[in-house]
Amino acid sequence: MIDYQKGLKFLFDREETKGDWRWDIETDPFELKDQDAVEFFIRLTQDLSELLGKYSLWQIRLGLEYLFYNSISDFVFFIQDGSASIERRIDAIHAIKEIYIQVFEPMCEPILGNLSEKGNELNGFCYMLWDASPLSYCEGNPNKHLLYKALADVMNGAIYSNNIACIESGLHGLGHMVFYYSECKEIIQAFIISGKCSDKRILDYAELAKTGYIL
Repeated sequence: MIDYQKGLKFLFDREETKGDWRWDIETDPFELKDQDAVEFFIRLTQDLSELLGKYSLWQIRLGLEYLFYNSISDFVFFIQDGSASIERRIDAIHAIKEIYIQVFEPMCEPILGNLSEKGNELNGFCYMLWDASPLSYCEGNPNKHLLYKALADVMNGAIYSNNIACIESGLHGLGHMVFYYSECKEIIQAFIISGKCSDKRILDYAELAKTGYIL
């Protein structure tokens, strides 16, 4: 049984004055595995508006990074490779759209990370999401095509955001997956010719993303 409130408290109920709690050896880990981890993540994305009203950007960033970054925890691997059904794991990937819609788009400063522009607490996480997380590298996974398709769908949604930080993040992810999922290049090209964004910096970044050699 998932102790959902305990999970929220572990991830977000932290005092900023005490610094980054995730490296504290005395931190009592909140461990969720397999199906429970997937269900926890999906429910969390459904409650983002409530969390944003309760916690600071610093608290939100550290908590979400804990879930995505394998340098901090193994949580993300339960979505990628866990024993939960592939259908439910795909649901969890699609749920990442809500992080873009409810967190990144309204909360991130409209700046570009690849140009080292300064933003707020969330900008670095938004820009580096698909770089620091292993979720978008699915080689060797028997369901890799389904996983890549779902991930590309999330990234495709991001590049049509009204916030250039989200657009850059989506392009960043697509650029990393170009070599593994050829449809990514088509998604990027469709964005370029759509006229959705006229910012030359973004269009140049999109062209770079098509090559797969992305910053």
